[in-house]
Amino acid sequence: MCEFGPDSRLIKTLSRRVPENRFRFFRCHSCRAYVKRFSIFLVATIAKQIGFLNDSVYRLTSGKIKLYDERIVNVPRERIIINFINHIAIIPDGNRRWAKKKGLLSEGSLYDKGAANFQYITEALFSKGVNYVTFWVSSVDNLKNREKSLVKAMHKLYAKKFTELLNDPKIMENKIKVQVCGSWRTFLEKDTIDIIEKLLVKTANNDKGILTLLVAYDGKIERGQAVISLLDDHVLEKNINKDPLTFNSLLKKHSWTGYLPSVDFIIRTGSWNDPHNSADFLSFLTGDSQLYFPEVYWPDFDSNWLEKSLQEYVSRERRKGS
Repeated sequence: MCEFGPDSRLIKTLSRRVPENRFRFFRCHSCRAYVKRFSIFLVATIAKQIGFLNDSVYRLTSGKIKLYDERIVNVPRERIIINFINHIAIIPDGNRRWAKKKGLLSEGSLYDKGAANFQYITEALFSKGVNYVTFWVSSVDNLKNREKSLVKAMHKLYAKKFTELLNDPKIMENKIKVQVCGSWRTFLEKDTIDIIEKLLVKTANNDKGILTLLVAYDGKIERGQAVISLLDDHVLEKNINKDPLTFNSLLKKHSWTGYLPSVDFIIRTGSWNDPHNSADFLSFLTGDSQLYFPEVYWPDFDSNWLEKSLQEYVSRERRKGS
C-alpha cells in the first residue's frame, strides 16, 4: 500500500485537522494518485496548528509545499506534494516583438519558438499537478484585422500544431482532454477545423486534466453567445429563483468556458510595461484571479520563468476582498 494512500497515517491525520471545505488536492509522487484535496489554507494550518508536524521540514518550491517528517514516513520529501493551483491561464504575448528583436523578419518563423514553448509549458504544468491549463492562442482581431501574410502564416501554424496535438501520444497517455473555445469554426480553414473536431472527439473521455485553447476568442462575444444560448434554452420562461447570482451562474453555464472552474492565476508575458487585460478575457472566470506580468516575451518564457511565476503565486496572500 502506498505510504500516502487514503488509509495512511499521514493522510488520516491531516484529514482530521483540516476543515473539509478547505481541501483542494493531494498528489502522491509514488503512485501518482490524487488522494485528498487541500487548499493554501493548509500552509498556515500545518505551520502553526498541527503540533504533530512541528518538527517537519517544509519549504516553498515550484509553487508547492513539500513536507517531510521522519517520525511518520522515512521517504524523500519529493515523494509527497501538496499543490495549490487548480487552474492557470496563460496569455502568451510578445512573439512579434521578440522576433523583431532577434531580426526574424519572415512570417513563417515568427511564431515557431513560441509554438514550441506552448508544448513544453503545457506538459510542465500538468506534470506539476495543475488540473486545468488554458492558453489564449488568438483573438478575433488577430485573425480578422492583421496583415494577410501574417494571418496566412498563423493558419499554417494552426494546422501544423493541431495535427501534432492529434498525433501526440502523451495526450492520451496522460489522459488530457482538449477543448477549443472561441469563434474558430468561423475563422479557421476547413482542413484545420476538421483536425480540431477529430482532436475533440479523440480526447473527449480523458479525465486527468483539461487543456483549453482559446482560438479566435473574444470575451465580449462569449458573453453575447451566452445570452443567446440562455434565451434559446427558454430558461427565462421557467420557474426559477430570480436572483442576480442565480442568473449569473446560469449565464456562466451557457458560456463557452462554463465547464471550467475559476482561474487561480493568470500569467501574461510581454506586457510588463503595460499590465492589462484584453477583450474581456475569461470574464466569467477571472473575478478573483491573481495576475502576474513577468518581464519576458513569450518565446523566452522557459522553465526558470515558470518556476519564478509559480513561486510568485504561492508567496501572495489571497484575501479575495476580505
